Amino acid sequence: MSSQIKEELKQIYNQHADERHKSKKQPWKVKIRQEFLQMIEKDNLTTILDVGAGTGQDSSFFQNEGLEVTAIDLSNKHVKYCKQKGINAYEMDLYNLSFSDESFDALYSLNCLLHIPKRDLDDVLIELKRVLKTKGLFYLGVYGGTEFEGINEKDHYSEKRFFSFYRYENYLEKLQEHFQIVKSEKIMLEKDFEFHYFIVKK
Repeated sequence: MSSQIKEELKQIYNQHADERHKSKKQPWKVKIRQEFLQMIEKDNLTTILDVGAGTGQDSSFFQNEGLEVTAIDLSNKHVKYCKQKGINAYEMDLYNLSFSDESFDALYSLNCLLHIPKRDLDDVLIELKRVLKTKGLFYLGVYGGTEFEGINEKDHYSEKRFFSFYRYENYLEKLQEHFQIVKSEKIMLEKDFEFHYFIVKK
């Protein structure tokens, strides 16, 4: 990711941190998160890294469920909100994670990797895999439905963000190069716009 894209994303998310902190999560996202928690509990996993944690809504959920949570985000204002909630949080990007190999039992990433340029996705997946323990679980949720990369003029933010969107089958194929697929699904939201989620294992 270029330093320009990274800085623009950081500034946009800093500007919208307060409204994101107050926003409510859609019920279908809550349902999928609960499903992932059940899989974590079934495998007796205890540590989780929230990748692109935002203001800490999901991190708080997992922490309240008894997991040992670490959160990372590009936005310093997001990290500040996480810390206010008592979450162990760091300002960090995905390219060089400051964690040892196999540090976490589980990874959780909701609508974060959709900002990664397509040429960089393999490198980011390899880095995430590095910090995940063997047989650990990784939840990855992203919007997609069509092949696109660039500034999204349909973005609901006035400051348009950089996105990388994929067709479901193409993202699934990419993940299969690095992980074992446990479960995957696409949810149709509107024409050519879907939510894709994948639960994979190292």
